[in-house]
Amino acid sequence: MNLEILRPTYLFRHVEDIPLCWLQEQRIKHLLLDVDNTIASWDSEQIDPKVDAWLRAVLDAQIRIELLSNSPPGRLKRLAGQYGIGWTSWALKPF
Repeated sequence: MNLEILRPTYLFRHVEDIPLCWLQEQRIKHLLLDVDNTIASWDSEQIDPKVDAWLRAVLDAQIRIELLSNSPPGRLKRLAGQYGIGWTSWALKPF
């Protein structure tokens, strides 16, 4: 596998730092987001209010979101259920 394709082109410190207008300018239609320490702390089902607002704005802009985790499905399913979005557990990231 060519691991070069996994190298990011853009870096943002926090997921909520990604401007919605930038996603739209890039014509992003679908985001795959890791859960642990991206959407929520690895041991929590609480989503930071800033992340929650960002997720809702992205969904309101008709950009699809799917949550990914290498963890079992329980917590992931509950987090995704708050937004009515897809999820994949045991995702085997980054491969």
